[in-house]
Amino acid sequence: MQDKLLEVTDLTTTFKLQSGSVVSPVDHASFFVRKGEVVGIVGESGCGKSMTATSIIRLIPPPGKITEGRVLFQGKDVVRMRSQELSALRGAHISTIFQDPLTFLNPVYTIGRQIGETVRLHLGVSKEEARKRTLEVLDMVKIPAPERVAKSYPFELSGGMRQRVLIAIAMCCNPELIIADEPTTALDVTVQAQILSLLTGLVREKNISMILITHDMGIVADVCDRLYVMYAGQIVESGTLDDIFYRPAHPYTKALLNSVLTIKERREVIASIPGVVPDIEHFPKDCRFGPRCQERCERCAGMEPGLEEVSPGHFAKCALYRR
Repeated sequence: MQDKLLEVTDLTTTFKLQSGSVVSPVDHASFFVRKGEVVGIVGESGCGKSMTATSIIRLIPPPGKITEGRVLFQGKDVVRMRSQELSALRGAHISTIFQDPLTFLNPVYTIGRQIGETVRLHLGVSKEEARKRTLEVLDMVKIPAPERVAKSYPFELSGGMRQRVLIAIAMCCNPELIIADEPTTALDVTVQAQILSLLTGLVREKNISMILITHDMGIVADVCDRLYVMYAGQIVESGTLDDIFYRPAHPYTKALLNSVLTIKERREVIASIPGVVPDIEHFPKDCRFGPRCQERCERCAGMEPGLEEVSPGHFAKCALYRR
């Protein structure tokens, strides 16, 4: 489709462990993001969501590497970009918001310096213009007293304020795509809602595409246009918000939704998914969700299922839909 901003095809990221075995935390993942669209990637911890994010912008920690697939951004393959091209891409065209600001903000530089350096690096403006832009984006993310905050260090700010600073850094060069990796996990519930509302409001207002990575089905229900459900390194279901929430096809997606509490119904027992995400060195050879699946049957055994089209634009990686 002509309006695709990002198109990921068969992305596979591998690590060689000290034991000598090779593992794939991201295994032939395929998805796309249209211009101005908010896409969610959901799943439990350990399913490969964050590794997918770092693979898109090639920030994979060593000894990891992309061994298969393409990551087309505006028609150019990020996997084959040289270091100089990558440096120009990150921050200016694709920005990332991580879940722990203290990990990604330099503790010995002021907030103003950190935003200003990003602006000068990618936009090539003067120090005074960078300072002006810094105050603009701090005001944009609704930080009170931007001039005072610009002179502050990260440890002088609250968790919510630091997360707003990360959003400001992500927005300062007007990127086409933002990857938000669990951007509210470290915050209390009230602040989570404020940050999420701020972030989604900005991307909608400026027509920026966003990939929202989270384990919280409630969050994606509020902000996303389409969803990809990830389990054990693979995309197991994809579709529109209505497809996933009202017509879930994969047993894992159904289990995730059943474990969500709502104020509309009373439950005596909180539903949970039996077992845990399998260890990366011991993924099942057939269906990776098989050992935990409540709908497993004879046709599930012996081979890995492919992605089947359940309805137009709605896909599930499940043998139950094999034709």
